[in-house]
Amino acid sequence: MRLSSLIYKIARPLGGLQLARVLTRSHVRIFMYHRISDNHIDEGLNAENFKRQIQLVKMNFNTISLSDLLSDRSSAQRYTNCAVITFDDGYQDFYKTAYPILRAEGVPVTIFVTTGFIDQEQWLWPDQIKYLLGNTDVKKFNLDALGELCMAEGRDRAWHKISDHCLTLPNKEKLKFIVNLAKKLDTPLPKTAPPEYEGLTWGHLREMKETGLDVQSHSYSHPIMSNLDDRELKFELEEPIKRIHEELGHKPNIFCYPNGQKIDFNDRVKAAIKMAGYEYAVAAFPGRHTLKDLYEIKRYPTSDNMEVFNKALFGLTRLAAR
Repeated sequence: MRLSSLIYKIARPLGGLQLARVLTRSHVRIFMYHRISDNHIDEGLNAENFKRQIQLVKMNFNTISLSDLLSDRSSAQRYTNCAVITFDDGYQDFYKTAYPILRAEGVPVTIFVTTGFIDQEQWLWPDQIKYLLGNTDVKKFNLDALGELCMAEGRDRAWHKISDHCLTLPNKEKLKFIVNLAKKLDTPLPKTAPPEYEGLTWGHLREMKETGLDVQSHSYSHPIMSNLDDRELKFELEEPIKRIHEELGHKPNIFCYPNGQKIDFNDRVKAAIKMAGYEYAVAAFPGRHTLKDLYEIKRYPTSDNMEVFNKALFGLTRLAAR
């Protein structure tokens, strides 16, 4: 057992979580979600666990949308025991499962949408790889960059290897790679997302915006921003502003980095984001100082692991960070 887990198990029944909450009361917790499943088969965090997490947040912290938090950074009160819920991508299960839970609990949320996905002009490339691997009868195949892959070793393992490789490729090469993968697996790739990978519609977003949903930008096609040339970068930043303004009547001022790790953006990307008109950008990893860099705002990833979630929520993760 890890030392942090041992400390958690000892501290929890002795009030250690509440003590950690007090010690980290000025630390803003921003949580990042993607998909919520209403059963135990579909992808994503289980809806029951999601509801438990949201109820814990509501019970112990002041909840606020990310836009409201950032709109008045001079107010110290906003940062006291503050928690923010965010979602990335814009899958349809947000409308069907996640948002009803959030509304019922009265917890505000910010969603970052990939506008090409919402426009049904494309579907997300990690899902394309997952679909191909899940629908092929090919047992072994060879990819020049990765060598031979065997399905007997597990489709998830193959997906991680292929996806990790795609993260290193320029956008155009990545798209060609996936087309080649479909040929290798002898599996046609649908032009639009199958039901299990389907995105929200603008109608969904308009309906939810009327009840308080905060909608922001997650690029046009979900590329790795640091792999784009200047023209591609400009389009991926400006097209979502245009589409969200056309469909929802406001211009997003927060950008969410696709994939969102340190290697996925750099100073050139940050400068382009600022030039496009965004005032803030969010990453996909936590840090001691959530808002130190407003073009690299830190967030906690989430999962079904309630111990990990509680550590992040109550501040044990923050206290343990160097």
